[in-house]
Amino acid sequence: MNDISSIAVIGTGTMGRGIAQVAAAAGYETRLFDANPAAAESALKAIAANLDKGIEKGKVTAGQRAATLANLRAAATLADAAQCGLIIE
Repeated sequence: MNDISSIAVIGTGTMGRGIAQVAAAAGYETRLFDANPAAAESALKAIAANLDKGIEKGKVTAGQRAATLANLRAAATLADAAQCGLIIE
């Protein structure tokens, strides 16, 4: 997996959000796609809230939160997600 720099996660349920958060925290450019664009945006907000809780508990630094969120974005289309080196559904 050394050649993979970007990961797409298809589906924004509990597992999809969690996988996307871990991938982004590991430094991968991570695109989150859902057939419902509002669900993808909601998932990004949920990930930010999870990171905020991590800061409160002393498990995540503000820098780690910022880096993780910088690596995350919602994919506008499935074709946009398909450009990634690894796709997880």
